[in-house]
Amino acid sequence: MSTKHSSLYRQIISQAWKISWHHKMMWVFGIFSAFIATGGALEIFSRNVQMIFTPHLPFFWRAEMHFVGGWSKIPLLIMLFLLCLGLAVFFVLMIVRSFATLILATDKYEGKKMDLGKIWQQTNKNFWLVFWPLLVLKIIVGLAILLSIFPLWLIWSGYNSNIWPWIYPILFILGVVITIIASLLMVLAGAYATIKKYPLLKSLKMAWFLFIKNWLTSLEMAVVIFLLNFLFGILTIFGLFIIAIPTFLFVFFGLLILFPVLTNVAFFLGTLFSILLILWLAGFLGTFHTVAWTLLFKRMEEGTATAKLHRLANQLFRR
Repeated sequence: MSTKHSSLYRQIISQAWKISWHHKMMWVFGIFSAFIATGGALEIFSRNVQMIFTPHLPFFWRAEMHFVGGWSKIPLLIMLFLLCLGLAVFFVLMIVRSFATLILATDKYEGKKMDLGKIWQQTNKNFWLVFWPLLVLKIIVGLAILLSIFPLWLIWSGYNSNIWPWIYPILFILGVVITIIASLLMVLAGAYATIKKYPLLKSLKMAWFLFIKNWLTSLEMAVVIFLLNFLFGILTIFGLFIIAIPTFLFVFFGLLILFPVLTNVAFFLGTLFSILLILWLAGFLGTFHTVAWTLLFKRMEEGTATAKLHRLANQLFRR
């Protein structure tokens, strides 16, 4: 791969697209990796928008909560808890190993067919190395989100103070900054843990140093990824709209002629195609994001990743 500074992001996006598109089995891992690669800033924005337009308090804030159903519900609650715990463990396992698999596959990519099964098995050895930095940074992201919406809880709970509407924008901006940085560190620390097999503290330290050294490049890449996400979002809405039109027509026609089979089949197929479209988007974008960030990580490690604004500034001052 060429290392010309003038086309850093074009090279990374192009190669990430090529790898992601030509290795469609990676999309399965991308569905789970999307929980890491595409979260962060979008989550904090969505949570704040949700709190503003649909105000509600967290369950632990509601003093009127009480145990309903008596002790007879305890066995059912225990079973429900164990089921949720099992699902949580499964998803965490899949998310971490899928994320590590995509990073390792990108690192080992040499322009030929990948043995994803073998790479998947390799991630089993360093699962905990990848898990701990991701957990620490996810906790930081969660705390940043709580920090940003905390004033809204106080406002909606009727806490009489004129200061919180003024503090909220400050805490929101602070939460966004922390979330963006933690999300970027998540990818870098995950790459160090997966590729270099660094332990927790060293992965976090090296990720922080690499981010500080290349913070502008990282933010520029984040903007590029955001714009691509926006484009894919528009295409997804368009795709769902195309699916919705015939679905609505067949459902309406089935209701009109009193033929419930047609209505049910049309609704089922419309829902199925919509879910498949969303899963495809999540799988491809999750793969693409992880591959792109891993490629950028490798360029930053090599010292060949220069920010576009930095290059433009150098060209300007040379004139």
